[in-house]
Amino acid sequence: MAAVLVDLDELKAALGGTGSSLYGDDAYQRVADTAEDVIMAHLLADTPADYVAVAPVRTVALLLAVELWQARSSTAGGQPGIDLNPYRLGRTLVSRYHGVLVNYLAVGGMVG
Repeated sequence: MAAVLVDLDELKAALGGTGSSLYGDDAYQRVADTAEDVIMAHLLADTPADYVAVAPVRTVALLLAVELWQARSSTAGGQPGIDLNPYRLGRTLVSRYHGVLVNYLAVGGMVG
């Protein structure tokens, strides 16, 4: 499945260039697909195509893809001295962006 919300060129640009020669497009594609899967689990609509024109959702999907890529490729999964939380990809991964996504969240799972 090709990610709809995260464009590979945008992801490479957000990571500071056209991508490393160490990784092929398939590595970037897997990260984009994973970010899309994570964000879609929290949203109202069933398909990513419903959010292609929604800038806040696309932005958060890109931010999640960058977080996933950095956790995958950086030492110890984070930048030393900047993020004190060693669980960068833990339960707060999406909750950091809830304010941006508030109009699009599926609230059915938030009861309790």
